[in-house]
Amino acid sequence: MTNESSSSSVGKIMFVTFFEGMAVMATEILSARMVSPVFGASITSWSFVLGITLLGLAGGYFFGGVLCRKGKANVGVILGITGIWLALLPLFTTRLLEWTMYLGYYPGLITSLLLVLFPTLFLLGTLSPVLVHLIDQKLKITGLSSGRIFSVSTVGGIVGALLFGLYMLPEVGISISFYIMGAVLFGLSFLFPYGRLKSGGGAVLLLLVLMMSHNLLKANNSNKILYASEGLLGQVKVVQSEFMVNGKMEVLRMQLINNTLQGIININDPQRSYLEYQTLLKPILESQGAEGRMLVLGLGAGLIYNIMGSNKDLQMDFVEIDAGIARSAERYFIGRNRGNSNLNIIIDDARHYTETTDEKYNSIFVDTFAGESIPGHVLTLESLEKIRSLLKEDGLLVINFHGNWEGDKGLGARSLCKTLVESGYEVKVVPTDTTDSIERSILFLCKENDLHKMDKLSVPKTASTFEEETTELSSYYLDVSPSDMEDAEILTDDKQQLEHMLKEVCLDWRRYCIRSYVQPFEKEKGLVFY
Repeated sequence: MTNESSSSSVGKIMFVTFFEGMAVMATEILSARMVSPVFGASITSWSFVLGITLLGLAGGYFFGGVLCRKGKANVGVILGITGIWLALLPLFTTRLLEWTMYLGYYPGLITSLLLVLFPTLFLLGTLSPVLVHLIDQKLKITGLSSGRIFSVSTVGGIVGALLFGLYMLPEVGISISFYIMGAVLFGLSFLFPYGRLKSGGGAVLLLLVLMMSHNLLKANNSNKILYASEGLLGQVKVVQSEFMVNGKMEVLRMQLINNTLQGIININDPQRSYLEYQTLLKPILESQGAEGRMLVLGLGAGLIYNIMGSNKDLQMDFVEIDAGIARSAERYFIGRNRGNSNLNIIIDDARHYTETTDEKYNSIFVDTFAGESIPGHVLTLESLEKIRSLLKEDGLLVINFHGNWEGDKGLGARSLCKTLVESGYEVKVVPTDTTDSIERSILFLCKENDLHKMDKLSVPKTASTFEEETTELSSYYLDVSPSDMEDAEILTDDKQQLEHMLKEVCLDWRRYCIRSYVQPFEKEKGLVFY
């Protein structure tokens, strides 16, 4: 330890400390995004990410202290091992998720994070006490040295969070970000003497390059995944493959966010809807007239434009927070080559846009699913009152929501209904199917008054994609009794409970998506989703 300390300056130690802090935040963000295609990005999964992050750091701090006490701490060795491990993570995790996805949600998520996140944070946590020990020997002032280490590490963490969260993740993706961070830490290890491991550095780097090249080559061999990116909401993919539809083989294209279905089209008939709620939604929105202005909060694949945008007298404003989702929608589902001058895509948070715009709309459609989750801040009393102020006289608000209504799993839907009534709306609850389950959707129809005028609106007899018979919209209405609302809560900005209420519902939807999309695609279509 003495020889290493004598060769290390305070500036060099601080330099390493900065990147150690950056690596901690980068690993936390990237690992969460790495498992999100299988286990989602709900508050449940993030809670486990934060918990295991702290567990790994705590274990690393303790182990680093033990190494310092025994005089066996070697910064170069720790940096080298950590750098190699970070570079190997994308290759290792791909195979790991193929196994853990079959363990069930909680066991699979915890196992994945313990094998991916915990070892990385353990290694990085080990560095902190070792660096404090090194600088103690230089400054001879314990409090000052530890204060400097943790302050510089924190600054590095801030830079890492911003750099990887806002730039590296969406621009270069998870794997390349891990490779870069691993290479940086491995390179920093050469600032410290560590014997035989240093002489083998060139061979290790060569091995990593070969493995990385193999991984990238494998990823580019699939022509079924048309688009893939990492963004604010997680992993965005566009997948295309053949499916049997009504006895005929059709080529379908799907947009997936963290492997949950956001939109699907037949590439030979892009205006046909394959989602039941959109089948009902088309005549509902058309009832507001062929002219004017419509606001859609949540672009997704842009399929609402496909079914409504042919009317060029209807200006359609879409608000989407994730630029990657917007790019995939424009390129693979909507297309900018159709003369769609009535399409306006705004990259913004839905709540921020509604709070700042002065536009008035004939209809507003809220479809802000982020994977399996719904951002609760958009559906609070205060937000819904502001949305009501953006509607023209006789304007219509429609909200797409999870399909559970009864019991504990339906508390979120019932609370939203109660909040809508409190906000000044007349409300009709329109489920796409009579069976209370996660596989259906619920549409909330809302107006300030005269909502009953929509009762006789002609809609498909069932929400089936290929249904030709029609019936009155009122046949879909759910009979909402006062007893349904007894345990429902008013959702407010001060008490945002929606995500907590929907925890089990989100987990059910995630399980359904894994069972319906991820596992069949891997087995039957040969697609790799990570």
